[in-house]
Amino acid sequence: MRILVVDDEPLVRRLIADDLVAEGHDVLEAGDADDAIRSVLANEPVQLVVTDVRMPGSMDGFGLARWLRARQPAPKILVISGFAGEEARGARSYDAYLGKPFTGRAFMKAVDRVIGEG
Repeated sequence: MRILVVDDEPLVRRLIADDLVAEGHDVLEAGDADDAIRSVLANEPVQLVVTDVRMPGSMDGFGLARWLRARQPAPKILVISGFAGEEARGARSYDAYLGKPFTGRAFMKAVDRVIGEG
């Protein structure tokens, strides 16, 4: 499965990508929504997007998710955030939400649940 990981924190993005690659997924990475959009437009379709909410650039993770949902085929969206409250409630309209910090095991369980393998 092709998965796009979007997070402005390079270490977090790399750890997530490494876990996904170890499970056999094809992973693209982006540091913000603008990079993510360029990646989506330049590559084969992605089936899952893992996106942080708060990022620099022209839009946050929710804006990116709305942009992605308007595309066909629309990917599944797993929202991650270190901020609870309003962001967690806003993420409910997407496929899954996972609060930071999380373990690699919790992350992979959320991914499996979203893609229908768990």
